[in-house]
Formats: sequence, C-alpha cells, structure tokens
Amino acid sequence: MTLDVMLSPNDHGTIEAAPTTHQHTSSVAGATDTALKKHLIDLFETRFGAEFPYVDLKGMREDIDAERGSQFLLLAVCGLAAR
Repeated sequence: MTLDVMLSPNDHGTIEAAPTTHQHTSSVAGATDTALKKHLIDLFETRFGAEFPYVDLKGMREDIDAERGSQFLLLAVCGLAAR
C-alpha cells in the first residue's frame, strides 16, 4: 500500500494536503509513473541542466527502466522540475 497526498487550494488561497491511500495493482500505473518521471527529468534538463551539470541525467533515465539508483535524487530532480 502506498500513501499519496493530493494537494488542493482552499478558500483562503493556501494549499491543503488530503492524504489518500490506494494500491497500484496494474502495470499501467507503473508505466505511467515511468513516463512521468522521464518527462520530469527532461524538464529538469531543460530548466536546470546548466546549473547542475554534474547530475547524470542519462544514467538516471536508465536507472528508471532498471528500477535501481537513488530514489532520493530522482525525487529531488522530479520535484524541482515540477515547480
């Protein structure tokens, strides 16, 4: 089981977190996650690639397919790209 947090604006103009739980039971969800992560890595490369030339984005893309590598670094890169 995974814990996801959905963010939504409230009436006061701030963002509230509403935790939801669900299970990923289909391989389609995993494929979507992989495609989304790769897209966010592409965005990171476009927006921040010059500021972080030492981050091996090609290797990170390969690690997503092989399901290895630093999840912390991957989530950090995806978080920056999503902003």
